[in-house]
Amino acid sequence: MTAPPHEFQLANGLRLLVEPLPGRKLAAVAVTTGTGSRSDPPEASGLAHLVEHLMFPRGRGRADCGHIERIEGAGGLCNAITHRDYTSYHSIVPAEMLDTVLAWEARRLTAFAPTEPVLRTELGAVAQEIREATAEAGTLPWETALAALFPGSRDGIGDIAQLRNVSPQQARAFFDAHYTADNLVLSVVADAAPQAVADTVADLFGALPAGPPRPAAGTVARTSVARTVRPTPPADHAQPDGPVTIRATHMPDPRTELHHYAAQVLLTHLLNSSRMPYLVRRTPAVLSAELHCGHHGQWLNSTSPDLLLAVVLLHPKAPTSATSAWQQPLRELADRPPSPEELRRTRNTFLLHHFRHMDSPLGRAIAHGRFATLFPDRPGLTGLPALFAGLTPDDMAVAARRLLAQEWIVLPPPGHTA
Repeated sequence: MTAPPHEFQLANGLRLLVEPLPGRKLAAVAVTTGTGSRSDPPEASGLAHLVEHLMFPRGRGRADCGHIERIEGAGGLCNAITHRDYTSYHSIVPAEMLDTVLAWEARRLTAFAPTEPVLRTELGAVAQEIREATAEAGTLPWETALAALFPGSRDGIGDIAQLRNVSPQQARAFFDAHYTADNLVLSVVADAAPQAVADTVADLFGALPAGPPRPAAGTVARTSVARTVRPTPPADHAQPDGPVTIRATHMPDPRTELHHYAAQVLLTHLLNSSRMPYLVRRTPAVLSAELHCGHHGQWLNSTSPDLLLAVVLLHPKAPTSATSAWQQPLRELADRPPSPEELRRTRNTFLLHHFRHMDSPLGRAIAHGRFATLFPDRPGLTGLPALFAGLTPDDMAVAARRLLAQEWIVLPPPGHTA
């Protein structure tokens, strides 16, 4: 595992993380703003996503190409994504293009000025993405669970009817409020010297304005879930809605209970890798059972509230009482912690799977920006091995007992309208 990235901070509050990548001849750059769909105004759900699209200015011809064309013309790739708590803009180019790409990033931050024609064009692209996201059955349980457990929480899809009323001035006001230097993290993974990168960034980004003091992000209050639980058919009665049962609960706040949060993440991997498959083999009524932790299955990708889902697929003729069978492995772990050998094997495969996705410079740049934005006082990407290495078999038992003690809501199966 590499050493932590070099950290710098400009006078205006912009944070810079640089991870040297000697010999790779590549440069990955991620600009992360600590704002996402949770920051959308009530009357403009999806505005953060729309502003993300507006951050890709289009050129006026061959002599003045747009941002994407510049990156691709340099032999690189670029993209962006809006999450609940942050938005990430990321590029990867040949190492000799690093200073140029940094200049392009600074340029689009300082020259953000959407016009009506550009806004309408990007609104069409956003509308198509919203339609595609809404059509994906896999996204619906997460949004349903979030709304049920935490009324008033923002999802990441957006409302196209509301966005049609957004003006260029509103988009600019949102940008001015949230894209300030103190709300930005610039992360660079490159074949470059950290201090040289810092000097270049200071020259290019030093004039960005800092915003007003920001209150600490609060946790959305969780209401009693008793009112949101969908009635369960009587025991041993065939399910009317099909064989899929989805249950949801909340995870610990990673900002204040990171140890317990990490324990639930590792417990989920342990259950999915060994205990749930064994349950399926010994329980004919259960065809599959999996737990998914983190909003949309992405752990440490948002602050509280965060979610955990249990998805159970039953045999078509299975009684409804079989839906509780997925809890048996939790009960077993609550009563008898896993052996040190089972936990070691689980942790190794878990970290192997995770860091396999972090092998690319671009993936690492994005992750550095995400962790620095969401959890600035917690271990970042390079601190994850130590975080999970500190978990014990007893921590797995405590995590199992906590999940058993929590209230779970029952969600409509995919394609069902409650």
